[in-house]
Amino acid sequence: MWKVTPKITVTPKWNEQWQELTRLLKLDEGFQLIFIFIDESQTVDLLREQLKQQFGCYVLATPVAATEQLYHEVMRGLSKLIELAEADRPQAVLVDLHRYHTINESMRVLLARLNERREWLRNGLKKPLIFALSTKTDVGRYAPDFWSIREVTFFLNDSLIYPGKVCPIPCFLRKFTDWSRGILHNYFQQVKSEHHVFNIKGLRTRGEYNIELEDVFVKLYIALSTASNQPHSELLRVEELQGNQLIWKFLSYGRKFYKQLLLVVIGTPGCGKTTLLQYVALQFATKAPHNLPGWIPILLFLRQHVKTILTERPLLADLVQQHFANPKRYPDLQLPSCWFHERLCAGCCLVLLDGLDEVANAEERQQISAWIDEQIINYPCCPFVVTSRPRGYHVAPLARATAVLEVQSFSPSQVRGFIEKWYLATEIKSWGGQNDASVKLQAKREADDLQLRLHTRPELLALTVNPLLLTMIAMVHRYRGQLPGRRVELYSEICDVLLGHWRQAKGIQDSLTAAQKRVALQPLAAWMMKNAVREIDLAKAIEVIRIPLQTLGITDGKTFLQEVQESSSGLFSEREMGVWSFAHLTFQEYLAATHFKEQKIHGNWWDRKVTDSWWHETLRLYAAQADATLMMKSCLQIQSVTTLTLAADCLEEALQLDKSVRHKMETLLTGNLEFENPELFKLAAEVKLQRRLKKFRHLDETREIDLNFISNAEYQLFLDEMQSRGAFYQPDHWGSRHFQKGSAQYPVVGVRTTDAKEFCNWLSNKTNQKYRCPTLAEAQEFLATDSHESVSHRQLAMWCSNDYKSWDLHWESSRAKQEVEANLLTLLKESWVMKYVLQEDIVHTFRLARNLTAVQSSHFFALALALGLPPPNPDPNLNPNPPNAALARAFHAQSIDSYDGDLASDISDLTSEFGYNSTLQDHLKERNFTAARQYVQTLPVATDVEQRRKNLLTKLLIILTATNNREKQQIWRSYTVDLAEYAMIGYEILNKQAKQSTLHAEEKRGLALLHVWTKIVEARQQEEKFPAWEGIWLVRDNSDWEKR
Repeated sequence: MWKVTPKITVTPKWNEQWQELTRLLKLDEGFQLIFIFIDESQTVDLLREQLKQQFGCYVLATPVAATEQLYHEVMRGLSKLIELAEADRPQAVLVDLHRYHTINESMRVLLARLNERREWLRNGLKKPLIFALSTKTDVGRYAPDFWSIREVTFFLNDSLIYPGKVCPIPCFLRKFTDWSRGILHNYFQQVKSEHHVFNIKGLRTRGEYNIELEDVFVKLYIALSTASNQPHSELLRVEELQGNQLIWKFLSYGRKFYKQLLLVVIGTPGCGKTTLLQYVALQFATKAPHNLPGWIPILLFLRQHVKTILTERPLLADLVQQHFANPKRYPDLQLPSCWFHERLCAGCCLVLLDGLDEVANAEERQQISAWIDEQIINYPCCPFVVTSRPRGYHVAPLARATAVLEVQSFSPSQVRGFIEKWYLATEIKSWGGQNDASVKLQAKREADDLQLRLHTRPELLALTVNPLLLTMIAMVHRYRGQLPGRRVELYSEICDVLLGHWRQAKGIQDSLTAAQKRVALQPLAAWMMKNAVREIDLAKAIEVIRIPLQTLGITDGKTFLQEVQESSSGLFSEREMGVWSFAHLTFQEYLAATHFKEQKIHGNWWDRKVTDSWWHETLRLYAAQADATLMMKSCLQIQSVTTLTLAADCLEEALQLDKSVRHKMETLLTGNLEFENPELFKLAAEVKLQRRLKKFRHLDETREIDLNFISNAEYQLFLDEMQSRGAFYQPDHWGSRHFQKGSAQYPVVGVRTTDAKEFCNWLSNKTNQKYRCPTLAEAQEFLATDSHESVSHRQLAMWCSNDYKSWDLHWESSRAKQEVEANLLTLLKESWVMKYVLQEDIVHTFRLARNLTAVQSSHFFALALALGLPPPNPDPNLNPNPPNAALARAFHAQSIDSYDGDLASDISDLTSEFGYNSTLQDHLKERNFTAARQYVQTLPVATDVEQRRKNLLTKLLIILTATNNREKQQIWRSYTVDLAEYAMIGYEILNKQAKQSTLHAEEKRGLALLHVWTKIVEARQQEEKFPAWEGIWLVRDNSDWEKR
């Protein structure tokens, strides 16, 4: 098809656009303004002939040259057509102006008059009006209103093949020709040379190596902006574009469904916009990614071309040609004069324009946006990607934008991926390109060390969502050997980078140093903290910094702030028109704290601040730089959970603190956890819990995990509140409802799965955040990879559950599990239960505790047989009630505390079931339980059934007469074990009757585990001999738990 022949041949491009044109003309919907941009006379001739043949199109005669006659002839011809009766007018009108490649005075006059008379044309002609124009004709510039009412625009260059024409080959063949001549190869090499290095802007600790961008690049996700008034409302309904996507997805979709594609990528400073465009350019210069066309990447930084665009208004092709023809910048790149023009017109290029927001003047930025819109029209077959900060774009939006996409913050997995890649690339460079096992091991060690440090310092981890700040943190850690031990040092480093070194990296020298800029920014941050605001209007900001600036000899506050905005990489900048703020609250707090340190605050100023959580991070940063004694005294005087939580943090970070104040605070926070004073205990325990909740580690965007077991003191807060409601969740082996003295900070152990679940529910309701036990996968991941604060000789495990229905124990170490299993086998080696349960079941006994007490009709049937009672109907639908409430509630109750009936009344019912005489009944009615107990002891026993009955009654009466809770609990467990054993006897009777030994295997297994559970609890009460192991870890889950 592409072979030149004596006959004119149309290409698929012609067919596609001709079909669209004829479709519009056949609609016969009155006036339609259509622009066709074309430079080839043969194509115009064919267009003219086909329009005449199919639609009777009238072609308005125009002079050969664009003289004064042009305006008169065009306007006169249009007037005559309008004067005709509507029935006599042609079906369409073609005005052929394609020969006029330059905009002289006559063309400007014509376009201006068309702009003025647009409504006259629309209302008078009432037929399609087609203009054939040169591709160099900028209609939007000279006739913007006329341009705005167009129906459609076509570009027909390279749509025909005819004799003598320079081969109008498609893009892929043009690229092949370029490659064979070495042109494209040289250009791609230049793209790689210019953008292959990972750009670390402004960091004081830069290191000695240039790292390859492709070695450290982490997939950057973008998403359709959900802000109002966006151009892509229909895209929000496209399923494949929902959520976070890679840029390839939008390029691919846009190429398929949009004739013109302009993607605007917006994001905060340092989020990776420029790096993303550099990476895209590198990918296309190497090999087209993700099945996209082999576009030629053109990456321009708009800040370098503002003057040229504003003064010359060049075509994009001319601007790019001029840029790459600079012999000083590109001495080895020699491109033909029309090389970019041809490829842009053919749709062979991907245009990447970075930094619309870096055009500082808003009016000039709007002009740049208009220019970009014009280039979309000029080169409709080429996709465009433009980047900007959000505020910069909102002031000068692109009218022809297909979609506005927002760069998403780094997720924990992206943070982890970047750190690992960055360290590996750095180590390889440091070893001269060596990439063996030892280099990889060293890189892994350092990456793991940084990740561990970040996870243990949530305030730093919060900054890593920004790629620029993450890079700074990694650089400081790598080249200083560690992160600064005190975070104020890291914040100082980052602020200095953002205030000065960033610009130096671009070769721009500022008139003020970073320290001088701090002179004004620190009191400004302090004012914003005092007024509890994150944003400040420009006039107020100028007022606040007026006096500090005078010390620098500066009188123009507005100019100072504009310079800070340009040079601070977003540390302090205009977020909306006239509204300014710091990039992150952390920097506002740090600069304010530094200001207060230099002001040397005294008096009762602290009393008003320590009770307000808005101030707490600022106060922590102050304590890290100054003497915290006065602040800590205020905390001691007020003694609330809020102030003591702050004080506990400051104990760790304070630069200076009076020795006696430190001692008082440590005593208050740790000594009172031992429960001697209930009010002080609750205060200290609440502080401990609140501090725990601030130190979770990130799993991903919605989940965080705490790698330390819940302590006895924290669990006691839960127990106390639940006991006040009549619910009891203390571990079964505790001798009372409180933990043992001296163990406040030890992990709470021996908790059942139901206990763990209820604790999480309690904490969720208390904090209005969702807490749960970890899944097995979450626990395994961190125990396998993290050096958390565990003690190697402890026999501890945490409950894990995916859905609160199935539970597993995960151990701190395999050794601990093996030791526990061995101890359990020793404890139960002579027990009858071993033939009914598996070893793994024994270890997980408390996982099954919820099922151990489940009432099953077969249990009561078996119990009736063992106790010589009339058996109930085995069908629970016919007889859903058990034979006796005491028996039923015993199986239900976790402990005597949770027994939900009147035990004395239930015993009376039981004696009636057993057929005992009225003497025993009388004692029970009189509630003389001691006499009743003595009477039961005198009852004769002639059979095994009578012995079982006597045993049950005796233990129930002992419970009623016991003088302490520990004795009650012990006898209650013994009573429930007897029930299990007697039910087991009943099952054996049933098996003999049925002559099948395998019947009721699951029921017998449950009863055996109930016996195991009781034996374990009894052994645990001698803690040194048999410690408990089931504890609680927490996950904070901000996803929709109800959907899980």
